[in-house]
Amino acid sequence: MNVAAARKWLRDLYSRIVYGGTEEELDREQAERKKLQRQRDKESLDKTIAEEGPRVLERIRAAEAEALKRKLRPSDN
Repeated sequence: MNVAAARKWLRDLYSRIVYGGTEEELDREQAERKKLQRQRDKESLDKTIAEEGPRVLERIRAAEAEALKRKLRPSDN
């Protein structure tokens, strides 16, 4: 066994003992957790947009209408 292979074997052994898996396994698990978290975040955002979107649009339209009324109203000066 050459030195590089021995070092990798020792790192993997240490990782298994301390962290419960090799560095590669832990990296894959972490990547999978991040992927699942992004998916949950996206689903949550989609749900919020579906629930709140119409109300927000109505508030925007009301604010635009109010601004237009103020703009069209003759000034009191």
